[in-house]
Amino acid sequence: MTSLAIWFGVAVGCALGLLGGGIGTYVSFKAAKSPAERRFVLGGSVAWIIFIVAYVVGLAFLSQPARLYATCIFVLINTLAIRFWNRRSEAFRRATGEAAAEK
Repeated sequence: MTSLAIWFGVAVGCALGLLGGGIGTYVSFKAAKSPAERRFVLGGSVAWIIFIVAYVVGLAFLSQPARLYATCIFVLINTLAIRFWNRRSEAFRRATGEAAAEK
């Protein structure tokens, strides 16, 4: 594969990742029912973007076996973060009475 094709793939991958992150943040922000939940969404999104950028940059400096271990750790952290995010969002909804109204 030529280096131009590799850089094209990198550029498209980054663009799609940023677009997906932006859309996810926008939809989560719009779905938030309270100002506290909106702050949580924005703070969590910014923190997660910083974490993902650090992870991707860190992969560039790791050897191949270490990348596999880093990816396994990333998947674990991602899974736990999603569970935390959903539980915290549900707590915000319970506090504002929205969870009972949606059921």
